[in-house]
Amino acid sequence: MNSKFLFGFIIGFLYCVITFGNKKEGSTPNISINLPPFIINGHIMLFGYHIHHWLIFSIILFCIRKYNYNILKGFSVFMILHGLSYNDWYKFKD
Repeated sequence: MNSKFLFGFIIGFLYCVITFGNKKEGSTPNISINLPPFIINGHIMLFGYHIHHWLIFSIILFCIRKYNYNILKGFSVFMILHGLSYNDWYKFKD
């Protein structure tokens, strides 16, 4: 494992601890941004669907797979794993 990847993974962990803490599924994150209609209570919304952070970072990871952006890759992998750890990871509509 690359040290830059590991650094990005650790940054992802720290970001999640600060932003999400011990929050449950569907709850408002500790750091909650509101930019209606796209970000509501820290949740990214698109046409009434909740776009989970695991999906966003999966797309980012796919797009940068050929490049040497190891810090971003490590961060993205942690964010994907974190997002998939929620019980509602598959629910896009409330």
